[in-house]
Amino acid sequence: PGHYVEPVFSPDGRTIVFDRDGTIWVVPAAGGPADNLGRGFWPAWRPDGRITFTRMLTDGSEPRFRLMVMPASGENPVSLTAEDAVQGFPGPVDAA
Repeated sequence: PGHYVEPVFSPDGRTIVFDRDGTIWVVPAAGGPADNLGRGFWPAWRPDGRITFTRMLTDGSEPRFRLMVMPASGENPVSLTAEDAVQGFPGPVDAA
């Protein structure tokens, strides 16, 4: 169940990243359990093996989005844009 969005192979072809209902997941391309990396949409692999994605911020007003980057382990995501860089719903965005 759920919506799986745009699975993408890692640069080395060993891992797949995808968005499932607003959560970023990685899974070995050969099969196995998927790991939840946290909230986010529209993930893409960078050539250096890190993952870029968008994260929605809400505070009761119009949704805002940030472009984020994190290692494939999901630890310590970092914002690449200001909090209010993108307002409104941007639609599917290739974070690459």
